[in-house]
Amino acid sequence: MNEGRRLVALRAGAVRCRLRRPYQLSFGRLDHFLAHWFVARDAEGRLGVGEVVALPGYGHETADSVAATLARFAAENRGAAHAVAVARARSLIATSPFAASAILTALQLPAWLDEVPAPAAVNVAVTPDAEAQPDEARRLRAAGFRFLKVKIGRGFDADAALARRLLDAEALDVRLAFDANQGFALDEALRFAEVLADDPHRRVQWFEQPIDRADWAGLATLCAKAPVPIVLDESIDDAADAARAANIGAAGVKLKLCKHGGPDELAALLAALPVELQVIVGNGVATDVANAVELLVRARSGRCVAPAECCGFARLVEPLAFAGLTVDDGQARLTGDLRDALEGAVARWEARS
Repeated sequence: MNEGRRLVALRAGAVRCRLRRPYQLSFGRLDHFLAHWFVARDAEGRLGVGEVVALPGYGHETADSVAATLARFAAENRGAAHAVAVARARSLIATSPFAASAILTALQLPAWLDEVPAPAAVNVAVTPDAEAQPDEARRLRAAGFRFLKVKIGRGFDADAALARRLLDAEALDVRLAFDANQGFALDEALRFAEVLADDPHRRVQWFEQPIDRADWAGLATLCAKAPVPIVLDESIDDAADAARAANIGAAGVKLKLCKHGGPDELAALLAALPVELQVIVGNGVATDVANAVELLVRARSGRCVAPAECCGFARLVEPLAFAGLTVDDGQARLTGDLRDALEGAVARWEARS
């Protein structure tokens, strides 16, 4: 959006998006995503849309607080200059990052859509929207998926048994990332890392966020002692956290649009990360809007390792806005006109409001 233009329309709302199957995480099971949308239109008629799903484990924000923040920002900033609104939204990142992400994405997306990369640049390997049991893993590999995410942290014995089945299975040509979503205590995480180290087929890619996001002393111990690579997600809010992760020996960090602002802020963070860190981008609890933006930023950055984890959209029964984001042969593909799709989606949302 032109920095000097006024924002003539700001709207916020939410859509309940049904999932193809329940999504089990360490803290509970999701059967739908409540996608909070934010729409910005300037005096030139240019439209921007942002979206976020409130999720436990990343801070204090709830569905109610996100909705309230978006509604308040819309009411207070109608008629504001674009640059002023961006500055105000950035001031929210420290206290309300999820809400700030939806707002900033809406304000920044038009400029990003002016420079959409060629479709081939967004044709990237992704993780699937299914549980990784051995038989299911073989089916997913046959469908083209080369990288699988294994959700753990729900009970050490069951998790260890699942890991052994996946690591020992024959004829399974995949890489496996094990994500605990903070579900382990430190001693359990160290024991589980030893389970993963017994990896006869060299399938383990990394062990993600094993313990509480704020336990940096425990994370340092884990990074020093674990015989497998450690990747941090919930612990990483900004560049300082990423630098701290590098200093304690983490192998990589996971970035998501919902944690870091809009596409401009995510791109800036990617450019500022320590070179020794592997970087993974993507949110499994997001819709096609946020995932498409993550893929655009990822494609322009050239900084990230495979896979992209921009797979939340694939869990949905139907897209929030953009049917042109699909998965084929284990690859995320971005096709079609995102602007036209967003215009149509906004018309539908506003008709329901």
